[in-house]
Amino acid sequence: MSPILSLSPDEISGLFPGYFRLNREGMIEAVGPVLTRRTRDSFIGRPFMSCVEVTRPRGISTFADLQTCRGQLIIRCPDAAGIVLKGVVLQRDDTIYICAGLSVDVSGQSSGSYRFEDFSMADSTLETFLAADLRRNLLIEAQELATSLTEARNRAEAADKAKSRFLADVSHEIRTPLNGIIGIADVMAHGELSSEQAGRLRLIRSSGRTLERLLNDLLDLAKLENNRLQLEPVRFDLIAEIRDTLGPVEALARVRGLDFIFNLESMSQDHVVADPIRLRQVLSNLGFNAVKFTQKGSISVSVARTGDKVEISITDTGPGLTDDAMSRLFGRFEQADNDVSKRYGGSGLGLTLSREFARLMGGDLTVSSSLGKGSRFTVTLPLPPAPPVMTAPASPPPRGTIRPTAGAGIRGLVVDDNPTNLEILRVMFDAFGIEIDFADGGRAGVEAWEKNRYNLILMDLQMPDMNGLDAVRMVRRLEAGWEPGEERTRILMVSADATEEAIAESLAAGADGHLAKPLRPESLFRAVWSLF
Repeated sequence: MSPILSLSPDEISGLFPGYFRLNREGMIEAVGPVLTRRTRDSFIGRPFMSCVEVTRPRGISTFADLQTCRGQLIIRCPDAAGIVLKGVVLQRDDTIYICAGLSVDVSGQSSGSYRFEDFSMADSTLETFLAADLRRNLLIEAQELATSLTEARNRAEAADKAKSRFLADVSHEIRTPLNGIIGIADVMAHGELSSEQAGRLRLIRSSGRTLERLLNDLLDLAKLENNRLQLEPVRFDLIAEIRDTLGPVEALARVRGLDFIFNLESMSQDHVVADPIRLRQVLSNLGFNAVKFTQKGSISVSVARTGDKVEISITDTGPGLTDDAMSRLFGRFEQADNDVSKRYGGSGLGLTLSREFARLMGGDLTVSSSLGKGSRFTVTLPLPPAPPVMTAPASPPPRGTIRPTAGAGIRGLVVDDNPTNLEILRVMFDAFGIEIDFADGGRAGVEAWEKNRYNLILMDLQMPDMNGLDAVRMVRRLEAGWEPGEERTRILMVSADATEEAIAESLAAGADGHLAKPLRPESLFRAVWSLF
């Protein structure tokens, strides 16, 4: 007799949770716990062969056939949620045991359908099933995580686009009135003023410049956060650039009674390739900071080259910094301490951006200081000397070009829907001796240009009826149908949006340049004259 038959009913249930006990007529007397729990109707008292389908071995269709089976038996139980059992037939006296355990198709089931007691303690099916279920759950979690990450990325991209639109809109809304303040103030500065009026005007211009710098700093910070700030390297004279940038700093220092010393004798003319605009921002921030914090003494600027590296240092005799202050100095919106913010003002962004710009150019910005003695800020940049440029003989200007010494020959049109901007440009062009006409929208501007064939257009970017980009594109399409040799219209886009994206869009639409508000008479003059 098989040792299994000597086990108690509980022991048989533990080893074979899907067992059947039959009498000699093949009627079911008892079943294992998995069958009791999962069947819709009781098996007890029913013929075994009417409750199951024997799939292995083939050919077993009667109870008599079952009694003669000595190999492995595979049974399907339609009434028990279609589960499959695998076991053997054992007989003791007049009792027959179908000793079976679960045979689970792990690819199509879930662990939530079974309990631990449904599996035999001696059967590896449970481990196999749980491993498969774990794999399935991990795949589901991975898919959910991937979906979540995709949704998060999409939300972040949407937020980034919304932020960019917001910055562009805010820039436009702030720069437009700022353009009115600074533009008119700049024009008035060239007129006859009393000393009192000149002093008040200087205050207006200084306040406007401060607002403009703060706006530019905030926009630059946003670009850095989004990795959208691009360098524009060009070839330039490093020493001349340093002198030009720090010239206004020197003038302010001398007004305040400070000595300003350039230690540039060791450097001859030194052409390099870098982004001069960002270099100007760094040096200007450092220079004006030095003047702001130095009450007496001097400010000195030194430049030294070691191989391909250039060190530019600005040293002051100001109050100096503690170690704690230096550790926080380059943090965003950080000041050396609260008293500094109250006494001197400032957003705490200048040094942050200066270091970011220096690092973006492959270098760094560092500080050393002694409390009560002053500070030294050093910009280190990789600036190898630029190779000499072979200059070609000057060629005659193209046919039809104009190089006036005054405004003669320029027929200008300003297209803008803002009366303040129109008035500012009228005053500026009057000072240049250039006669200008006006149109208060993109569509009206194109119609006026078709009628009068202006050779210069200043086009505002954002207008309600037709924006500047569409107006420029229309002008260029109409020009394409002109006779060969006709003079091409020079177009300058004028916008409060000074982002790289806006500039690129202007040039792609067909503009010859992009001027950012607030406009300066000098920058407008240079931009116009560069086109003729």
